[in-house]
Amino acid sequence: MHPVAPEAQFPRYDFFRKHDPQLEQRRQLAVGLEACRRGWASRLGAMLYRTELSLSCRLQQGQPELGSLLCFGMEHEQQGQMRPSAWLLIEQSTLYQLAEMSFGGTPVQGREDKARPISETERRLGSSLLTLFATNLVAQFLLNAGPGRVGMAASVPDLSAVTLVSIDIDCAGQRLSWQLALPVLLNPEPVKQEQAALGVQLSGVLNERLPQLTNRLRVSLAEFELPLGQLPLLQEGDILPIHLLQETRARVGEQPVLKGRVAEQQGMLVFASHGFID
Repeated sequence: MHPVAPEAQFPRYDFFRKHDPQLEQRRQLAVGLEACRRGWASRLGAMLYRTELSLSCRLQQGQPELGSLLCFGMEHEQQGQMRPSAWLLIEQSTLYQLAEMSFGGTPVQGREDKARPISETERRLGSSLLTLFATNLVAQFLLNAGPGRVGMAASVPDLSAVTLVSIDIDCAGQRLSWQLALPVLLNPEPVKQEQAALGVQLSGVLNERLPQLTNRLRVSLAEFELPLGQLPLLQEGDILPIHLLQETRARVGEQPVLKGRVAEQQGMLVFASHGFID
């Protein structure tokens, strides 16, 4: 063993080196989607008068074409201000077919081809869909948010700064799809900045304190063998011969860290280290 020079620097401890806030958010969202999926399917089936309805949802890669999409927005009160918390992006033809089903009809693919103003029924249905799919999900991430409000959005969100969830339903021999956009879940910059500041603070504390911590090293000096039959015969005051180990290890707890030998120096027993154990 060699003493460390006073000017030597302790290796910096990167507390957040394996933590990716954006990846962690996506993992939490995937778990939340699966937890909500069955409840969504049940409530949507009741809304559309369909008992045979399957629903799937997944995190979407890439961006949809925005030209023909209707956009419904949800806002929640956060820190005294109303801020966007979710959007629903849906084709008007899809919304029209869902509206038909909500009145007990059977949708026909391609029936709604002409551009027209959105009806009040479609507005209410779009808002209801956003409320159904976003309320419980967003509540898992905005724990301290105030009451929310839902309605037709004035503009489509910047999809480069949101998480897109694709939702598909299969019923009546057709597949209908739309997207849920969650902007509050995929802007990790505030989280990164906060964690970066915390990381610097913790790294400074650790780099200051770790070199000062003391560890108890344990070195086995000797061992000997004794027949099992002699154990019951041992008495207080017995003298047993021992032999110093030629090779031994220094341990911290149960972890061996150094290898070496026991020797005598200036009338004292010492541990002469050969080096660290990999």
